[in-house]
Amino acid sequence: MQNALESDNVYKQMDRETAELINDVTGSGLEFEEGKELINVCVATENMKKKAVRESAIETAKILLSAGENTIETIAMATKLPIEEIKKLAEPKIQ
Repeated sequence: MQNALESDNVYKQMDRETAELINDVTGSGLEFEEGKELINVCVATENMKKKAVRESAIETAKILLSAGENTIETIAMATKLPIEEIKKLAEPKIQ
């Protein structure tokens, strides 16, 4: 999909219905802004990548926290997540 976006301007911006169809067929997981009928697929693709990187960083932080051998500051540096977010992940979950 990325190759098509980079090689042909017609795919960079398209109507919502077409973008959603391509998303469904490819299973890309793109998210589009609500209320917009014209979609910038490049922005949607970039947002998808950022979301995946963030989710990976959160999972890494959880693993490092469960190991118990790292400080919150070290985990924040390693994952590039804010210290406050690491602190929230470290809080015990009440069930």
